[in-house]
Amino acid sequence: MTSVDDRLVSDWRRRFQVARQLPAQGAVSSDSMSETFRFLTRRTRDVHRSPWVTEPALKHLQLCLQQTLNLTQILLEELPQAGDCRWQGFWNELAGLVDRQLHEIEQQIAACELIHEGSERLQELVFPVIEGRMTSGLELINFAKEWQSVLKHQAGEFPLIFPDPSGLAVVLANRGETHTHWLVHALLSAQFVSALTPVSVLYDEQCLLNLTVASLTQDWGAWHAACYWPKTDPVERQLARREPAHPAIGASVLAGLTDLPAFVTLLVGTHHERLDGTGYPQRISGPRFRPAMQWLAIIVRFVELLTDPVTSHMATGQNERLLNLTAVRFWREVRRGAFAEPLARQFLDAIEPRLSEQIANRFADHLSRLVDSRHDIPAPLGRLDQQASESAETVVPPPAFLRRQSGQRPIGQRLTITPKPTENRSR
Repeated sequence: MTSVDDRLVSDWRRRFQVARQLPAQGAVSSDSMSETFRFLTRRTRDVHRSPWVTEPALKHLQLCLQQTLNLTQILLEELPQAGDCRWQGFWNELAGLVDRQLHEIEQQIAACELIHEGSERLQELVFPVIEGRMTSGLELINFAKEWQSVLKHQAGEFPLIFPDPSGLAVVLANRGETHTHWLVHALLSAQFVSALTPVSVLYDEQCLLNLTVASLTQDWGAWHAACYWPKTDPVERQLARREPAHPAIGASVLAGLTDLPAFVTLLVGTHHERLDGTGYPQRISGPRFRPAMQWLAIIVRFVELLTDPVTSHMATGQNERLLNLTAVRFWREVRRGAFAEPLARQFLDAIEPRLSEQIANRFADHLSRLVDSRHDIPAPLGRLDQQASESAETVVPPPAFLRRQSGQRPIGQRLTITPKPTENRSR
């Protein structure tokens, strides 16, 4: 996915202005260029008819379309001069750029349609399960198989990285769906599971199916808690209680389904665990954290960073690809020991060839600059200011409810009271 650069349009205008100052060369026929322009115009008109490009929440898609329209306007302005040889090379190069951008916009629109259709199907399965009206897991397994086949069939058509996943959740909410953030998160996670098929040579089709089902049902525990937990507490307190408990709740909900592999419930119950023991709710680590569990935990965390509005805001502000910035934020957690580096490298390379090498080199360069720097550390910023201005390479601590505050005992440790020794008071 390309990034939107405001300087691109002005650079192309400058290139054509420089071309006007060159001496005239031989004339060529501009019939093929006119036909190319008409073809691009028809595609642009079809894109404009899509309702997705008018959604205010999909800002990146609108920016890409606006940039494409500006470049198409340059093509129209320079078309009368295209009969000159000095214009032909520039004009064809710009037409190729517009064609690639239109192709990307068409991909994003088709992917949004696919996510919308999948979210409607998935939402029809959630409530019967958490309400106890569905006791068999066959329908859920059939939906996972169907979703796998659709993703495998459209592997070359739909991109893995969306321009603004958080904006897509807002659009789905405006269309009447509930808990859209969890729906988008689940469907994107299942899409990343399908990307692991070429690299997961150690796992069979049943393991990949289990990973797909677990990725689709990972947040059903939070869904159950949001529907049935009491609403007397403030929203912040409800989220603080629900977040560490939802993996176990989701595993217990799925355990009541017949015909569902027991390994799926195990995956759902451990999808927030970490290799170094900083995950939750069980804080397992080492050999107990099996490779299949690590695969799902890696995918879930990567999609969390991808759908984080902070990542999208930073990508827009730094004019960088959302994929690269998400990978950098994910890689710093790998360096902290939260995930196994070989599995993390395979996952990044499955998304894009040699992506792990690029991110690792970028991370190493940043660390070398930190070592060579002799500047003083700035004063601590406020929580919101620090979140908005943090660098992509800043080390991320564990979740807030797992941190050890000063004067507090570790989570799960009993409070022991040592009796105070008595003094012998002799009169």
